[in-house]
Amino acid sequence: GVPTIAVRDIAIHRKRNDLVLATFGRGFYVLDDYSPLRDAVKTVEERVALLPVPDAFLYVEASPLGGGPRGAQGDALYTARNPAGGAVFTWFQRSELRTLRARRLAAEKAAAAKGQDIPYPAWDSLRVEEREEPPAVLLTVADEQGNVIRRISGPTGAGFQRVSWDFRYPAPNPVTSAAPPAGAEGDEEAGGFGGPRGPLAPPGTYTVTLSIRQNGRETMAGTQTFHALPLGQGALAAADRAAVTAFHQRTAKLQRAALGTSAALGEAENRLSMLRRAIDLTPGAPAALAERGRTLAGRLRDLRVELTGDPVIEAAQEPTPPTLLNRIQRVVGNTWSNTLAPTATHRHNYDIAAQQLAEFLPRLRSALDDLRKLEDDAEAAGAPWTPGRVPTWKPE
Repeated sequence: GVPTIAVRDIAIHRKRNDLVLATFGRGFYVLDDYSPLRDAVKTVEERVALLPVPDAFLYVEASPLGGGPRGAQGDALYTARNPAGGAVFTWFQRSELRTLRARRLAAEKAAAAKGQDIPYPAWDSLRVEEREEPPAVLLTVADEQGNVIRRISGPTGAGFQRVSWDFRYPAPNPVTSAAPPAGAEGDEEAGGFGGPRGPLAPPGTYTVTLSIRQNGRETMAGTQTFHALPLGQGALAAADRAAVTAFHQRTAKLQRAALGTSAALGEAENRLSMLRRAIDLTPGAPAALAERGRTLAGRLRDLRVELTGDPVIEAAQEPTPPTLLNRIQRVVGNTWSNTLAPTATHRHNYDIAAQQLAEFLPRLRSALDDLRKLEDDAEAAGAPWTPGRVPTWKPE
């Protein structure tokens, strides 16, 4: 990535193993941690090699400009992207991991270059290619007790590769797509805040294991041990960090359940809205079905108000009392973004939200049971298909 220009100065940051080049064009470039190159000759002889992991400092990166490299300053503010924070994992891979289709196409291309005939693959072979799970590189982080903390996927290309772990547990947010969302976790270019984040892991000793997954089977390719060191002692004693981590884990479990509850309620609302329209389109549907749909829609709206707030009051820009989700998000937003202990207010909000969710879920399940019964009766009445239903059919 260095342009064709005179390099006027070179500096080595020996403590961090960084190489810095200054060019005649008044720019400079940094190669972060060149230490893997010391054993490059030995490393490239192996098929896959996970290299030693330097000790990494655990801290929460500041956002003085309001998020993102430039914050709200726009393109007029020059910035250069910082190296990824957290623990950096480096490995070497002699050859790219390719799918069966990619390997077949490469073989066909080589055969065509030699003037050889290219046979058409059999249907069974093409079906295997279509159903193949893409190969993947996985890095599994575990603590000193062997508990898995995080699984991170890495690039599958050949050569030296790097990914970083930001010292966080996985995000407890619902999975609503088979593909990762745009602006994945830690992506500074995706608006600055990245995607969902989990709570911070405590300082300590960790291990990372590199695995290659092909055809659904994982093969371990190496393990390294590293240390997560706090950047400064901070306000917490080492003995208190375990208690803070335990509180973060409890809030993550509560957030997972609460966000899943909100997603399930949203799914039910969508199913019901389409089901009510399908009932209206069914000439022979009893009038009682439409009435049951209206009653159930009101119940779901009441549950939504309790969970996320009253949209009527909010539309008038009037204050509303804290909701279940609001309490949880305040605790998560205020405690996961620093390394301090939660306050008494945070703990009190957690206790209130935990009790509210325990009382909320049975009423949501009751509404979902009534929705399924309404869907069954709509199917019996011959209503058009809607999500959540499987049509019934008997040959006549």
